Amino acid sequence: MKVLLVEDDISLNNTICKILDNLNINYNTFYSGKDLKDDFIKYDLAIIDINLPDINGLDLTKKIKSSNKNLPILIISSYNDLDIIKSAYNLGCEDYLKKPFFIEELEYKIKKYIKNQIKLDKNLIYDFDKKVLIKNNQLVELTKKEYLLLELFLNNLDKSLSIEQIKNTLYNEFVNDNTIRVLVSRLKNKLDKKFIKNSPTIGYRLCLD
Repeated sequence: MKVLLVEDDISLNNTICKILDNLNINYNTFYSGKDLKDDFIKYDLAIIDINLPDINGLDLTKKIKSSNKNLPILIISSYNDLDIIKSAYNLGCEDYLKKPFFIEELEYKIKKYIKNQIKLDKNLIYDFDKKVLIKNNQLVELTKKEYLLLELFLNNLDKSLSIEQIKNTLYNEFVNDNTIRVLVSRLKNKLDKKFIKNSPTIGYRLCLD
């Protein structure tokens, strides 16, 4: 689990970081939008303020969702205007917490998004702890290489991975290209062939659309 935090109030930023530390959650924190990179795919939750010094939090919400529509966004803001709140939800934020708020309430909301499972679609879930697929409410066991490959794909959603990249990540010894092709084929069959796209020249990618 990794959290993106964008809050320009230094005191509140530090308080939220302490919450994340206590929950053993990895995070990147920013006081403005100027240093943000378009690498939102690596996060599991975004906590952002609306009134930032160099970007409107609503614009940032739109930018995040255009890059990673599956990333939950929790907005924390002193704005209590209904139109702004409606705009935030219409842009895709999952939660809106009005300042001032109880720190315990924020902690509760963060915990709500701490998940050890990821839903690939309504009938297919991957459990990171158990290293199994839950397909149509039935457990599908994965071999070590299969779950390592699936997690590699999940950490690089919609990015193409070459056979060499897969080799270098999953194996410490030499394996031929066909070993990777067979591994990908096995995982395809356990997921659903529609999830893994392949190109003879580029490689493989996992798509959840």
